[in-house]
Amino acid sequence: AVHFIAIDGAGMSGVAAMYARLGVPVTGSDQADSATLAELRALGIGTFVGHDASQLGDARTVVVSSAVRETNPELAEARRRGLRVWHRSAALAALMLGRTGVAVTGTHGKTTTSAMTATILAGAGADPSWVVGAPLAATGRAWHLGAGAPFVVEADESDGSFRQYPAGVVVITNVEADHLDNWGTPQAYADGFVALATSGTVETVVISADDPGAVAITPAIRASGRTVVTFGESAGADVRLVSAEFPPAGARAVLQAAGDVGEVVLAVPGRYNLHNVAAAYAAGRALGLPGPDLRAAAAAFRGTARRFQPVGEVAGVRIFDDYAHHPTEVAATLTAARGLVGTGRLVACF
Repeated sequence: AVHFIAIDGAGMSGVAAMYARLGVPVTGSDQADSATLAELRALGIGTFVGHDASQLGDARTVVVSSAVRETNPELAEARRRGLRVWHRSAALAALMLGRTGVAVTGTHGKTTTSAMTATILAGAGADPSWVVGAPLAATGRAWHLGAGAPFVVEADESDGSFRQYPAGVVVITNVEADHLDNWGTPQAYADGFVALATSGTVETVVISADDPGAVAITPAIRASGRTVVTFGESAGADVRLVSAEFPPAGARAVLQAAGDVGEVVLAVPGRYNLHNVAAAYAAGRALGLPGPDLRAAAAAFRGTARRFQPVGEVAGVRIFDDYAHHPTEVAATLTAARGLVGTGRLVACF
């Protein structure tokens, strides 16, 4: 049996659900009851509200996130018993074994790009598995266990745990100094992405041709012998965006790539989402899927929770919720919002 501490989180709940779907006995605990816990109970997972050492039961493996402290009574009991304690990333990495891993990372855009990648791979017929950082608007879930070979994961760089994933394809959206409480220096942070991109299982690296931080680490990745595919609006990008347009809702552009040129149309707004879909498309091509099928599938992407998510409209005021918290992300979100509202009034509540 496997016990998950803090099972309610978007990433933890998805991993737990996948183990349950594979027939592994799963239990888990969190501080408060929630709709997520109710969904996990419906999958046959034993859930507990609150933390107590007795809730470990006969578990032989305990899975924790970075947020779980050593003082947690369940983790302390697991240590006392000498049980196997895995970080969430190790539990997810184990699920990826035997599949074709696609690890999507970067300072910004990981959740949306990984969800887009999953969506267009599914639309192109690959039936991928995925675990991403927020529920997809189209399914209400942040995970899916597919029958196909690809396994898409959002690879979080904040604590360095992303280096555990056995990925054949790595996608790097951008690199801008962040999480220095863990990494120490901007250089060490950037080096972490190089370590992931050059790890033993990686064959292809998809990376931005426009983002300065990504461009700076690309030579080191090329020097490792990995196949590098660049994306963006730069003239030399392998997957190039041209003729970008931003209608009142959504975004569109022409994608130019080897053996395929054509339009991609999104239902979600923002220039950054065109870059995200170019990265997702490049990952799909790296897996051998047809370009036209991938481009067509992009239209089905409806976003993820708290990523420019429409909440409602009251008295002519449209309300959106967004997770942006880094200055670069806030600027990108407000730019997309301005495109949506035109000359109307835009109010940001942070």
